[in-house]
Amino acid sequence: MKIHLIRGPILIRVDGECYILGVKVKNQLIFWDNIKTLPIENTRGAKIYLIKNKKNLKSHGFRVNNQSNLGMFIWKKTVDEILRLNCKKIAVIGPSDSGKSTFSLYLANRLLDNKERPLLIDADVGQGDLAPPTCIGSVLLTEQKLDLAMIRSNYMKFIGSIQPSNNEKRIILSVNELIDKSACYDRCIINTDGYVNGKGIYYKLKLLEKTKPDCIVSLGYTTIHSKLRQYAKLSKEWKYVLLRGRKPDSVVNRTQTDRYRKRMYTLSKFITQSNIYNIKKHISDIRLVYYQNIFYENSHNHGICVDQRTLVYLFKEIARSKKLNNTFVGLGSSKEIDVVNGFGIIKNFENDIVTVCATSEYFDSIYLSDLRIDNNSSSD
Repeated sequence: MKIHLIRGPILIRVDGECYILGVKVKNQLIFWDNIKTLPIENTRGAKIYLIKNKKNLKSHGFRVNNQSNLGMFIWKKTVDEILRLNCKKIAVIGPSDSGKSTFSLYLANRLLDNKERPLLIDADVGQGDLAPPTCIGSVLLTEQKLDLAMIRSNYMKFIGSIQPSNNEKRIILSVNELIDKSACYDRCIINTDGYVNGKGIYYKLKLLEKTKPDCIVSLGYTTIHSKLRQYAKLSKEWKYVLLRGRKPDSVVNRTQTDRYRKRMYTLSKFITQSNIYNIKKHISDIRLVYYQNIFYENSHNHGICVDQRTLVYLFKEIARSKKLNNTFVGLGSSKEIDVVNGFGIIKNFENDIVTVCATSEYFDSIYLSDLRIDNNSSSD
C-alpha cells in the first residue's frame, strides 16, 4: 500500500479509488487548504495528481511511501478496539502535534461509516477547528469529512484566551456544558489541547475526572500514557479503558508562525468582509463585560453585579491597561448570559465610544479575549 503525504495548500485530483482519513474517495478533485499533512492511502493503484490553480498554489511537500507506519493504518487497531468495546465517550490526550485532531476525525469518520452519529468536542482554545481562537466548540457530525477546518460548530463557548493555563476550570465547565447541550448522539469524542507538560497533566486528569470518559486514547509520549495508566489504577471515581496510539511519522511539528497562521485561518471562517458591520457604541450602552473568566454586569443574573457607572469605569480601566485596539471579542445579549452569538474586532476606543468590526449589529455584551490579531508573537 502506498501512502501519499501531501501538505497544502494544494489542489489534488484523484483518478481511481483511495482512502483519506477513513473516507473512501473516488475520482474526485480536492482542495486541501491546510498546512497539515494529508495522508492518502492508495490501496488500489489510484493516480494522484497535484494541480496548480489560477493562484499558482504549490504544495509544501509531497512524498510517496510504502510504509505501514504512516496514514491511518497506525490507528486502525485502536479504533477497532473502541468499536469492539462499544466505548461511548472517548477522550483523546497528547502533546501538541501528536495527531489528536486527525485521530479524532478519523474515529468520527469510522463511526459514521458504522451508521453512528458522533458528537465531536473541540476543546483546544489555541489551535482548534470548530470555533474561533479563544473558544471551544462542538458539532454533531452527520456525514464524513476530510477536514475539520471546513466544519462549523453547533455550539460554542467563549473562554477568552488561547492559553489553557489559568483557564482550566472554565474549559472543564464549558466542555461539560457542550456535552449536556447536545442530544441524539451515539458516541462522544473529546479532542483536547496539547497542554500536558508540568501542571498540564494534572489539568487533564481533572478534565477526565469531570467528564468521565469510558475510553482514553493517549497519543505521543510514553510518560503521559504511564501517568494515565497509574491514575487508572488509583481512581475509584470511574473505570475506563486506556488505549495507546503512536504519533504518525507524517505529522509535522509546527512553528510559532504556523500556529499563528492556523489561528488566523480559523478566525477567517467566522469574521469575513461579507458579514462585517462597523458598529459604534457608547460604553454606557454596554450591560455586561466578560474579562478573564469573570462576568461583570449590572444585574443579579450571573457573575459580579456592578452598577452601570462602575461597569463603565471598569471597561475604561481594562482599555487603559490592555490597549484594546485589534482585540478579538465575543458579542452577545445581556438577556442570555454566557451565550455568544457573534464575534468582532475592536478597532478603536476613544471618547467613551468603542468601534467594533462585528458580525452582529445588535449586542450589549462584550466578551474580551487576550488575542490581538496583529500580534503574531502569540504562542500556545
